Amino acid sequence: IPVLLGPLWFLPGRLFGVYLYLPLVGLAVAAAFASERWRWWVVAGLFAVWLPWNYQLLREGRKSALTVGPENRAYVEQLGEFAAKNPELRTILFDGGPTEMNQWGVVGALRWYYRHPDLRTAAVNSEEAKEMLEAGRIAVLGWDRARRRLVAAVRDEEQPDVEYIEMTEGLRVWQFGEGWFPLEGGFRWMAPRAWARLRRPAGVEEFEVRVNLGPQQYKDRGRVGLELWIDGESQGVRGYDRPGWSSQRWAVKGTGEAKVVEVELRAVEAYRPTNGDPRVFGAAITGFGFVSR
Repeated sequence: IPVLLGPLWFLPGRLFGVYLYLPLVGLAVAAAFASERWRWWVVAGLFAVWLPWNYQLLREGRKSALTVGPENRAYVEQLGEFAAKNPELRTILFDGGPTEMNQWGVVGALRWYYRHPDLRTAAVNSEEAKEMLEAGRIAVLGWDRARRRLVAAVRDEEQPDVEYIEMTEGLRVWQFGEGWFPLEGGFRWMAPRAWARLRRPAGVEEFEVRVNLGPQQYKDRGRVGLELWIDGESQGVRGYDRPGWSSQRWAVKGTGEAKVVEVELRAVEAYRPTNGDPRVFGAAITGFGFVSR
């Protein structure tokens, strides 16, 4: 038993209850041999204690399984529908997933539907994704946990950048730089500084950023301040002090000619949630980009 249990202490990635099955088989065999020397009432007493306790654990586990099961099932079913419509894809990035589904679960579901040896998958914030983003045709899959809806974006070769990124309409992560967290319920948290690449249409001289100022952040801070930078030039600071979704606009500097620009969003003050989340945020962004008056 120590031989079977020992590796679990040194491999953090395997600290799941399922990995105890094999050591427990060894324990059951050892207990069977040991029980030959026990009196019958000792064995009966052990089972009288163990069976109700095990049943109680089963009831608690059932509650958890019934809670996460519908979301996981909806995700896998929608993955199947997406795969049926896009069977030719060979490079797929995933941007988050159901609350209780690990990354290996997402990869396993993708490989179930795309049974091709050349399929490449990775999380968008991984090192492997940086190379895969250079591929010609790729798909990015996210999960809107609030609506239980698969959010997908497929990039074809030579597809131009867009001027406005709407978080609920697709996952154009190939236009993102550093500083972005996975998609959540229609928004995406940015770090204290976040970058993106956008196409600036000719003659457009306004820029919009929409923010979701949630109840927790509003309680902790009361407002959010963002500074907009375009191609290394500050466009000024705007504040968001109303809870919920709201937008602010900047009159951007420059000639207004059509070109691809680098956009940076800087939080005036970093946000560390008081709900136990260890991440450091800037703001929850629902959309941003160039807009006409």
